[in-house]
Amino acid sequence: MKQKTFFWGNFFSVGKKVVATMMLMIFSIFFVGFFDLELGVVEASSFTTLEYSEGDVQVLRDGREIGVLPGMEIMEKDVILTDEGTAVVKYLDDSVTRLANNTRVYVKELQRGNLAIDTKVKIFVNEGTVWSKVVNLYDSKSSFSIESDDVLTSAKRAAFNVKVDDGVTEVGVFNNSVEFLRMLIGLKLSMRKGFCEFRK
Repeated sequence: MKQKTFFWGNFFSVGKKVVATMMLMIFSIFFVGFFDLELGVVEASSFTTLEYSEGDVQVLRDGREIGVLPGMEIMEKDVILTDEGTAVVKYLDDSVTRLANNTRVYVKELQRGNLAIDTKVKIFVNEGTVWSKVVNLYDSKSSFSIESDDVLTSAKRAAFNVKVDDGVTEVGVFNNSVEFLRMLIGLKLSMRKGFCEFRK
């Protein structure tokens, strides 16, 4: 009887250790997987990416065309061309632009400071239409701006579009406000909701 009691006692004791070990392994795997997932999210947010493209879209890097893939990284000095297509770009500050067809954009500046909230994005629109949604840029040094001819359009939080056609820049503000700088004459303007036109 004592042998049976000793056997079952040892069996349950070993069984508890096995179960505890298995639970520890499962928890470790879950924790590592979750930690890796979070790291991936943080790392991805520090890049500017081509979120979506449809139709004839090209990306030029160092003067050469590179393959266009969803989620590909967009870098400073890249040129994005949409002939008979459209594209959506998500920037490192979480702002988004949508490029209409027949649009040419030069990525002039993509900068992130020591702090995650300290960012600077600047693109140059040679021609075409770019719709932008800028999220909250809380840091005073952060900026999102679109340059076209001699007009610099900047926003901290706004929804607006910039259209460039034959030396004429049209800006439409749909939400909040944007600021304009006529670089040649140093004139600064601000506008909340509405449309304006700048000529050379």
